[in-house]
Amino acid sequence: MDSERLATNLRYLLWRRGVPRGSWAAELRRVLPGEWSQERVRRVLSRGTQDYGEVQALATALDLRDEDLMMADLLAEGRTDVLQENLRYLFAALEHGGKAELAAYLGKDPSTLSRWLAGTYGPPGTTLAQIAQFFGLEAGTDLSVIPVFLAPDPVSVQDRRRWLQERVDALSAEEIRDLFPALKRLLEER
Repeated sequence: MDSERLATNLRYLLWRRGVPRGSWAAELRRVLPGEWSQERVRRVLSRGTQDYGEVQALATALDLRDEDLMMADLLAEGRTDVLQENLRYLFAALEHGGKAELAAYLGKDPSTLSRWLAGTYGPPGTTLAQIAQFFGLEAGTDLSVIPVFLAPDPVSVQDRRRWLQERVDALSAEEIRDLFPALKRLLEER
């Protein structure tokens, strides 16, 4: 059983249904029978599962054969343009003025980026590497192949900052008091 394939298929199915990334776990919990903890659902979305009972429950909830959920490449079968979706996802993470900043970083006219988003044509390979670098993706991330738009965690620097900020803002006074010394040490060591 390929756990990573299963996890990717789950995220793909939720994405195809138009479920916002931040709601993937909640939506999966909503459609699953029984009591699935938030942590259990996040684990399955992130790493899949080797538990055949969980696979069956997931497949049933998503109206899919368990074999398809475990082994099919639903992304390829859906003929999804990975590059196009990656560009949409990454460019959507840009803050106000970010598109112009990216265009300047790439040495391109902003209208060129608009054409890439529209699918008129795509960026060349060397530019894809520059785009990945701009967004702080791991070296060697091939945006035409790797579906970063389906990543379970934030992938761009901008999204990671936003994710961290949301969690820090949600902390109680006691949690901040308890975490502050460790965070201070961690951040001062940079």
